Amino acid sequence: MSVAGRRSHNHNGRCPTAGGARPQAWVARRLAFVVLPLCLGLTFWLPNIGGCQALNLPRDAAAAVVDDEVPKCPVQPPARAPSVVWQPETNSTWLDESAARLGAAVRIRTVSYDDMDLDPTREERFKPLVDFHAFLAETFPLFHSVANLTKVNTYGLLYEWTGSDPSLKPALYQGHQDVVPVPEDTVSRWSHEPFSGEYDRETGLVWGRGSSDDKNMLISIFEAFEQLQSEGFRPRRTILLSSGFDEEIGGQRGAGTLLVEMLRRYGNSGERGNGNSTTDKPLEFIIDEGGLGIGTTQQGRLDVALPAVGEKGYADMRIDIETEGGHSSIPPDHTAIGMLSEMLVDLEKNPFEPSLSTRNPVLTHLICLADALDEQELRGGGGADGDDQAETYEGFVLDRALRKQLRRPDQWPQAARRIAKDGTRTERFVIQTSQAIDVITGGVKANALPESASATINYRVSVDATVQQVVDKVEGLVARVARRHNLELSVDGPEKANSSDASEPARRDAPSEGKQASGGKVKLTVIQSTEPTPVSPVTSSQFGMLASTIRHVFPGRGQEGQNGADEKGKGNATGSDRIVTPGVMAGNTDLRRYSDLSTNIWRFHPNTFMMNSGKHTVDERMDIRAHAKTTRFIHALVRNTDGPI
Repeated sequence: MSVAGRRSHNHNGRCPTAGGARPQAWVARRLAFVVLPLCLGLTFWLPNIGGCQALNLPRDAAAAVVDDEVPKCPVQPPARAPSVVWQPETNSTWLDESAARLGAAVRIRTVSYDDMDLDPTREERFKPLVDFHAFLAETFPLFHSVANLTKVNTYGLLYEWTGSDPSLKPALYQGHQDVVPVPEDTVSRWSHEPFSGEYDRETGLVWGRGSSDDKNMLISIFEAFEQLQSEGFRPRRTILLSSGFDEEIGGQRGAGTLLVEMLRRYGNSGERGNGNSTTDKPLEFIIDEGGLGIGTTQQGRLDVALPAVGEKGYADMRIDIETEGGHSSIPPDHTAIGMLSEMLVDLEKNPFEPSLSTRNPVLTHLICLADALDEQELRGGGGADGDDQAETYEGFVLDRALRKQLRRPDQWPQAARRIAKDGTRTERFVIQTSQAIDVITGGVKANALPESASATINYRVSVDATVQQVVDKVEGLVARVARRHNLELSVDGPEKANSSDASEPARRDAPSEGKQASGGKVKLTVIQSTEPTPVSPVTSSQFGMLASTIRHVFPGRGQEGQNGADEKGKGNATGSDRIVTPGVMAGNTDLRRYSDLSTNIWRFHPNTFMMNSGKHTVDERMDIRAHAKTTRFIHALVRNTDGPI
């Protein structure tokens, strides 16, 4: 999904915000009936004093009847070119050299496996990281000559490029070193050997596991920093580069210990930071992989960028059933496997409801897209025409009816259901808690009744929900089946598991579900869980600088030729520039651990190729020009943020 910026003019005739605290909705509505006629009268008879603004009233008093907490698009700042504009994507020699660097990184098999030892010094399969560290030091000598490197928990990397102004909070750039495994039974399906790092100059593609996730981002950061040092850049703001080594298996060994080190080193920020920061958290901003990157909507052909400003929560739950065994020739009506299956069917028949709320930045994203399409229609552009025959953006049409619903809080449930029904799975699950039954076990022999059966279910918790709400719903559905079969239910709840490093669930007494155990026992365990992350602000000056840098490096087609841009095309239907709008990560990254480090945390692939890159699957690859634009973006962001923001 994608969006547009708020227009500076006001089509709806509402009085703009005049400051002050927001009253309760019922007070605002009653005030509206008194104040609105007065405002209109003042505006008509005394236009020079500004109507509602002259009374210095909260905006709700005049607008609550039509606007109850409907979010606004972030203002789209002008594109900002850095003091030195660097365009590596136009340099064929640089592209060849970069492809060689990325390919070499891919050939070092830094694979993470689920069963790795928590102590990296006892785990031989982490040893390729030694070669990877040597490769980084040899390939990027200029950056290594000016940055101080600390190795954390053996393989975690924390670089500090010290700035000259200690009053400015450090900025953190992050990418992980590890990659997911390549299943043996898929190797024959790859177009090139999975760890070859082969570069096809004709297509511009670098092939291999990690070429997209996440060595593309990590190598781009190093390349940008190397280029900055070659230009003689000396930062005012301290620049940090953090790289974990087990992100693909949870990040406990890498990001978890890097967090401890950064909090120890930078945690007391009271003496630091008059760089226009709005919090006392120690870092100005953090940027890592994630989001939906750079693209163009189908509906309206809007050019968009979608940095994620939050992540969904996470929970793994297991259902275990124990019953008496016996010979299969004299079975009960329902075996442990049968009863477990009934529970799983119940869970899948009762998915979580999709939801749109002000706590989910996806609503802001949709409002922005609606604004852009409205403006496009006013200008006579293409896109939705109100007859429901508009070209679709992903899976659903943001027609006039749906756009109206988005601006009516009482109709957000209907809008959410429509998006979930008609949209893609990506669009559905950024507004809905997902549920996936991933593992099921039970039984040992065809003629022996199973004495136990279990299933593991994964949940990604919507940003406007909590882990406890998910547990409560699952417990209710499991209890319903348990009652039918006279199973005794117990629950190990999320209190202790509700931590990113939890490995043991906390015991919680559950209500008894009836008679003792003639049918057996069922246990619901929360194996591990994390709450949704805080949502980073989109009205901050820091997000504004991110957006202005995006709009420089990735201008919309209507910006053709501006700011050193080299994109080709004829411009979109409205002639608009790139729209930067917030999104949500449906998956999880190392950044879920870093909320104590900064208020401004962005998950963003500055890349036009990520959706086509095959990450985590067969034929993972990266377009080298897209990789070059990622590198250019990091270079520009460092320069643009080198000073008070």
